[in-house]
Amino acid sequence: MQPRLFGYSSYFLLWSLAAIACFSLGLYLARRDGGDVRRRLLVGALLFALILVGSKALYGAEAIFFPGEDYVPAQFHGLAHGFRIPGGIALVGVVAPFVVRLAGLPWPRFGDRFVVVVAVMTVFIRIGCLMNGCCFGRVSSLPWTVTFPRESWAFYYQVTRGQIAPSAEAPLPVHPLQIYFIIAALITLGVIVWQLNRVEEAGLPYLTFFAMFFASTLILEPLRANHLTLNNWLVLAGTVT
Repeated sequence: MQPRLFGYSSYFLLWSLAAIACFSLGLYLARRDGGDVRRRLLVGALLFALILVGSKALYGAEAIFFPGEDYVPAQFHGLAHGFRIPGGIALVGVVAPFVVRLAGLPWPRFGDRFVVVVAVMTVFIRIGCLMNGCCFGRVSSLPWTVTFPRESWAFYYQVTRGQIAPSAEAPLPVHPLQIYFIIAALITLGVIVWQLNRVEEAGLPYLTFFAMFFASTLILEPLRANHLTLNNWLVLAGTVT
């Protein structure tokens, strides 16, 4: 049920690659801007930790109030399971301006560069979802649907919902929701990088990232196989805000 590479969860490995890529990019941007590079990196690391905390907190809240929405059996729960990225993005969006100012760093200039790194992170995480087979879409007959292997989460989900028999050779074709999310993340990254290089108004890339992240997630979430009540409410609130 959980694809593994080199003995480790593929989802966990993509989170690790995201951390390495984000640190490298953050270091490059910090050095390019000059000033206290070490302080910038420390603040960036703190904000990324808050993304993890917020993602885990949203999952925890869903597990308490809507326990039936998590289709993963308890024996598969672990450190790498149970993240809802919108929760982390929302938390860091609220607290980042205060943390950065308390650290004595220039805001919103720091925020504009920080969301570039976050956008790169979301691309890696969405690829991790694709490799892990989680966050799959609803059953569909469209020509670009994907069919996951027999021992995938889509197979398990469809069996437990009575959509297919346990003896089926493969699950029914579904929307490639993970790929939709990857495309949305890449478009968001492209737009804010363009703004960073072409637009003089500080703070616009920061706001654009959150607007595009929540709006694209709001559009795509209805295509998810399992409904996530709190996640969807938060995404709607983030889009409106």
